[in-house]
Formats: sequence, structure tokens, C-alpha cells
Amino acid sequence: MDLLLRSGEALRNWRALTTLMGTGVATIVIFLALASSGNGFLIFLGVVLAYLIASVGLSATGILLMDQALCVPPRSIGAALFDGIFAAMRLFVIVLIGLAIALLAILAVAILLVICKVPGLGGFLYAVVLPTCALALAFIYAGLYFVFALAGSSVWSGASIRQAVSALYVIVTRRLVESALGVIVLSLLIAVIGGIITAFVFAGVGAVIGLSAGILGNDIGIPNLSMMMMGGFHGGGLVYGGLFGFGILFALVSAVLFSMLILGINRLYLHLTANLDLASAEAALAGRMDAAKERARAMQEEARRRAEEMRQRAQTQAVAEPVIAPLAPILAAQATPACPACGQGTAPGDKFCEHCGQKLV
Repeated sequence: MDLLLRSGEALRNWRALTTLMGTGVATIVIFLALASSGNGFLIFLGVVLAYLIASVGLSATGILLMDQALCVPPRSIGAALFDGIFAAMRLFVIVLIGLAIALLAILAVAILLVICKVPGLGGFLYAVVLPTCALALAFIYAGLYFVFALAGSSVWSGASIRQAVSALYVIVTRRLVESALGVIVLSLLIAVIGGIITAFVFAGVGAVIGLSAGILGNDIGIPNLSMMMMGGFHGGGLVYGGLFGFGILFALVSAVLFSMLILGINRLYLHLTANLDLASAEAALAGRMDAAKERARAMQEEARRRAEEMRQRAQTQAVAEPVIAPLAPILAAQATPACPACGQGTAPGDKFCEHCGQKLV
């Protein structure tokens, strides 16, 4: 709890605050600049660029605050941004792994529900599958939620993808309750602090805009600013300046709150992994991954072997059929009795040929 209450120490890290505030301003400016064109491709490009800038800037901020949590000399903003590029890529891969786990869980539940369609046993199976799958999915989703909350800290600490995944796996399997309580308490703490800060900031904004409307003119009032944000009003330089200033204020307040949240998450991650043997966890995870690869390789070889057997069987049948087909009339002819004189067919038990009168017996 003391670690979470000390999240306010993030405000002393001017490098992290500057990086986070610059990230927010750059993200908003680039997205609005491209989205205002109305072109679909430029809007999509704006979304992609905004995501890239936000992910790299957030990772750089997390790295700077992780240095503070580890009590090591802080690196420069440029070095943090460079390291943030690779950290953002590793974090993206971890998110994809989490989404794949969620999809596999849903697929497994769907297969079980299909089995519940068996006549006679369907009702009994569904009575067992429903609560079991609901609890399993609840556990998986809860684990993924808290894993995603701590995933950034695992990457910002310098861990590779495998090291980060193994650390998160150990936290979920051994300290899920502790991590859940820590994340919930920190979220509530930041929400309360954010509400108080936002209330005071909006009080100040309201006072300044009220004075601005009386001194600079009615065009600077809150209704006009709101209409410009929604794209329904085009004001002068004062209005645009007010919007830009409001964006800077929003970025500053967001930087304060997010920096406190990130530092709290970093310290929570370090606390959860302090007494864990991450090297053994990584080795165990690597062993499970290798075993899964071996099973997948064995299944692939078995499927290839069966396909080869079916192909050879089909070729054998294709070669045998043309040989058997011409022999069929000969065998049928040999099996049918015939008159030795005229060659006409006779019935079994006939003593004379009904065509030429030749004695058969």
C-alpha cells in the first residue's frame, strides 16, 4: 500500500512528464491534422500514426519511470524514445499473445457446446459445461486483464518477450489475488486524485473563459469552443488559440495522472516479482513451449504419413482397376457352360444342346 501511495513521486520526474506531455500533444495534433482533411486514407493514416506515436511515447515514459522505480540513474529522453520503439513492439506481441489465448478459450467453449448437442446426454452435459466454462472464462479474462495491466512494466524493465511472458504467467498463477488487489487499489486511488484535479482545473478553466468572454469578446465563450470541437463553428485566431491552449492543458493534466499510474504499476510489478524465481519460470515455460512444438511436429508428421498412405492406396487401386476390368468378361464366359459344337450357351444339367441337338453328356 505504501508503494502505491508514493505514486505522486512521479511528478518529480520531469523527463517522464515532458515525454508524456509531448506524446499527447503530438498524437492529438497529427490525428486532427490528417482527420480534418475528410479523406478516408488520410484519416486511416492519422489513426496509424497516432497509435505509433502514442505507443512509443508511452513506452518511453514507462522506461523513464521504471528507472525511477529501480532507483537507477535516469537515461536521457532520446535514449528512452529509442528504447521505447523496441519496447512498444514487444508489448504489441504480448498483446497479440493474450488475444490469441482469449480466442482459443472461446473456441474450446464452442467445441464443448457442440458436444452438448448429443441426443439424450445434451441436457446433462450442458448443466456441467455451463458453470465450468463460465468460471474458466471468468478466470482467463481476469488474468488477461491484470496481465495487460502489468505487461508494460515487464517490458519496460528490459525483459525480452519470453522473459516477460514467463514473469506474467508466474504472477497470474501464483499471485493473481495480490496483483488484482494492487491494480484495483491503484486504479481507485488515481480515479479519486484525477477527479479532484479535474474539478479544480475545470473551475479554473471556467473562470478564465468567463473573464475572456467579458474582455476579449463573446466569441471566446464556452459554447463557441464546444461548437468548434464538434466542427460546427469556425472562429477567429482567439478561438483557435484557446482550443490549442486547452489541448496543452489537457495533455498536461493527463501526463500528471498517467505518470502517477505508470509509476504505481511499475512499483507493483517489482513488488510482485521480488521473491519469484523468474529464471526457473522462464526455463519451465521454454520446456512447455518445446514440448508443444514437438507434439505439433509429431501431429504434422502423422498427418503427412497418413496422407502418403492414402495417396499410395489410391494409386494402387487406379493401377489394378484397368487389369481387372478386361478379365471380367473372360471369367464370366468361363463360368457359363457352352455347346462344344455350336458354341451357344447351355443351362446347367442339359443333356442335349437346344440349338443344334449335340449330346452334351
